[in-house]
Amino acid sequence: MGMDTPERRRAEAALKEANEALERQVAERTAALRESEERLGLFVDGTKDCALFMLDPNGHITTWNEGARRLKGYESNEIVGQHFSVLYTPADVAAGRPARELGVARSKGRHEEEGDRVCKDGSRFRASVLITALRDEQGRLRGFSNLTRDITERKQVEELLARSRDRFNGIISAAMDAIITTDSQQRIVLFNPAAEKMFGVSAGETVGESINRFIPARFREGHVSHVEHFAKTGVTSRRMGGLSAISGLRANGEEFPIEASISQVEVHGERLFTVILRDITERRRVEEALRQSEQRLRLFFDSAPAAIAIFDARMCYLAASKRWQQDYKLSGDLTGLSHYSVFPEIGEQWKQVHNRCLGGAAERSEEDRFVRADGTVAWLKWEVLPWRGSSNEIDGIIILSEDITQRKQAEEVLRVSEDRFRAYVEQAADAMFVHDFSGRIIEVNRQACVSLGYRREELLSLGILDVETDFDLAQAQAAWRQLNPGQPSSRRGNHRRKDGSTFPVEVRFGCFDLKGERCYLAMVRDITEGKRAEEELRTSREQLRALAARIGTKKQKILQDKVGALMNLTDLASQSVRRIASELRPVVLDSLGMCAAIEWVAGDFQRRTRVHCEASVPSQDLAIDRNSSTALFRILQESLTNVARHAQATKVEIHLLTNVARHAQATKVEIHLWREADEIILTVADNGRGVQPSELKDPHSMGLLGMRERASLLTGRCEIRPQAGGGTTVEVRIPIASIGKPDAKLWSES
Repeated sequence: MGMDTPERRRAEAALKEANEALERQVAERTAALRESEERLGLFVDGTKDCALFMLDPNGHITTWNEGARRLKGYESNEIVGQHFSVLYTPADVAAGRPARELGVARSKGRHEEEGDRVCKDGSRFRASVLITALRDEQGRLRGFSNLTRDITERKQVEELLARSRDRFNGIISAAMDAIITTDSQQRIVLFNPAAEKMFGVSAGETVGESINRFIPARFREGHVSHVEHFAKTGVTSRRMGGLSAISGLRANGEEFPIEASISQVEVHGERLFTVILRDITERRRVEEALRQSEQRLRLFFDSAPAAIAIFDARMCYLAASKRWQQDYKLSGDLTGLSHYSVFPEIGEQWKQVHNRCLGGAAERSEEDRFVRADGTVAWLKWEVLPWRGSSNEIDGIIILSEDITQRKQAEEVLRVSEDRFRAYVEQAADAMFVHDFSGRIIEVNRQACVSLGYRREELLSLGILDVETDFDLAQAQAAWRQLNPGQPSSRRGNHRRKDGSTFPVEVRFGCFDLKGERCYLAMVRDITEGKRAEEELRTSREQLRALAARIGTKKQKILQDKVGALMNLTDLASQSVRRIASELRPVVLDSLGMCAAIEWVAGDFQRRTRVHCEASVPSQDLAIDRNSSTALFRILQESLTNVARHAQATKVEIHLLTNVARHAQATKVEIHLWREADEIILTVADNGRGVQPSELKDPHSMGLLGMRERASLLTGRCEIRPQAGGGTTVEVRIPIASIGKPDAKLWSES
């Protein structure tokens, strides 16, 4: 090249130094790049051919190697002698950058930078440039060496690496799960923001610390063993969403449940462990709430008064409540079974209901007749509803049903009872009024309308004091306040008809509660005839007293004694007439009929004697005329009188039955009254000592004789016999044809 030997040696030394520097730089950058590439799983070869050329002290190119030719595109004869600024961009030349770099190298011995360089064809590349000042032994500047490397690909890799790192850091930072990376000594090297939030400590406080600070003390030894096993085998039992959970420890000492997933990677020969943690405290709370909710749902499902079954779109069972299985006499697990195979007898109308509800309809029935497989008839209240899945599509139906058979039977019994009661009330010979505490009339019977001359609608628009003449409202309410349910009272007074006329009445009144409101019942009997008889008796007594007053001397004394005795007998007769009239023809017999009279006399007998007495009556009253019912009633009274006097019984039962006798399950006493074919049969049995044969033959036993005579007058018969196990049975048989016979009238009314 025209240089002397020392200069060449210095150039070679400089070149060697440059080469060594270049090698060092390449080695350092390659190592750094490899480390980065290994952390991201990338490996980029960063070594490329270098351009090496010499400059004179003014920056003109004096040498040009093969690497420079390949990199820059210039041949040696094209570039040697030109200023090296032709290799810079116009902007850098205009800014004086080439001269500035030579100045730095001149003053400091070297200058190193990265920047854009221009090739012969005008293309640009990113270059790493090292300019070294070359001096002789006297320190005089001899020129410069220029070592240029194309680092375009490396820069691109670095940019990709930087973007990848940014993305990685962004993902780590934005992750909702805590992410912690540790080295082989379990020292923390990465602690993301979610981990900071989870454990309540910053990353700066944790990096370099042992991960044990976040593990409860009792689990630390097991954690170390688990990590060692995982490092050797790569097998772990910790998977996100696994069946088990572990515990974490917050900075404040609070333990909490977490799920963990662990992985490992080796970087530059060092093993790193990364664990992803998820706080499942809230999930546990929700799971527990869901479990409790499911328990409550199952409890409701199994204890609901309605039977419940859930079906899919194919009408196969998904679930059925215990009540469903009980009501429909099913057993075992029904899940997956077709409803139509469980109930093969199900009608087409039910299938149509199911299909309509699977189409989105909701149907219900308050009462529906259903024939079971065994032929029995049941009444159902049901509702069918569609249910929707997560896609909001109809996935099946829910059937709710309630067996209301007992309710229907009770309603029928109630209806019959109400019809019977209404018949009793409407047929009663006494007037009946129901009113509230203000006196407003709520209900009346037919006799009330007849006795007062009002239509029913007119009476319901009045108050009880509109027909009552003896009390004002304050007096009446004071009397009503003294009443208690089951404790009736009675009095006499006067009622006013619609035409203004009044008539004497005897009122028996009581109270009862209806739907939480106190109501009052008054049974009113017209006693006009009774009052007339009393007046005639009073007049007769006064006449007797006047007669006695006109008699004197001893004869007067005798006659006075006889008249006084006669007056006493008259008083006793008056009282007896009232008592006997009540017993012979009690108010309840006229008011409510034979069935209610039976119940009344049984209750009255039990209250007076404390002998248990039961009465069972049919739903419909027997069609018995006034005289015949009185005769039967007197026979019943006399039978009970004998029980009270002689039987020493502790229990009496009375049953009034029609075509089919309903026998009570008593073991001691039974009393029956029923209709059989063309006879009405009355039996009264007790569990006392039993009637003796001598008593049956006693001609002076007027009670027994009276019962037989009453039955005989009705062309019937009365048998009185002892029972084998003790006690007495009275049996009376009256032909239906004799009921209402004129011959019976004389005795029954006597």
